[in-house]
Amino acid sequence: MYHHLCCLLMLLQTRNVSPRSKDEQGQQKKQESPIHHSNVMHYSTQKQVRSRVGYKVTDDGSKVRYLVKTGEVLPENSFRKATPAAEADSSSSGSSEPPAGSDASSA
Repeated sequence: MYHHLCCLLMLLQTRNVSPRSKDEQGQQKKQESPIHHSNVMHYSTQKQVRSRVGYKVTDDGSKVRYLVKTGEVLPENSFRKATPAAEADSSSSGSSEPPAGSDASSA
C-alpha cells in the first residue's frame, strides 16, 4: 500500500547533475516528487482555509474527525476503506498450510 501523493507543483526538488565530460556543463534539474499523505492539510471549501485534523468525542460517544480552525466535522468516508471481498481474499490466502511448491518436512 502506498502512502504518498503526487500533487501538481507541490514539492519541487532541485537535483544537481554533474557534467559527463570536460566539454559539458553541469545542470540543475527541477522535478516534482511525491509527498507523504500525513503532510497534506485538509482544505475547507466553506471558509476557504486549510486546517489540521483533530479528533473529538461527540455527545453520543462516537469519535469524529474535524478541522481544527473551522470546527467542521469531516465525513466518515473521506478515505477509501477496504471492500469486504478484498478482506475475504486476503484471509483465505493466509491459511496455515505451506504453499504447494515448498516442502516443509525437508527443513
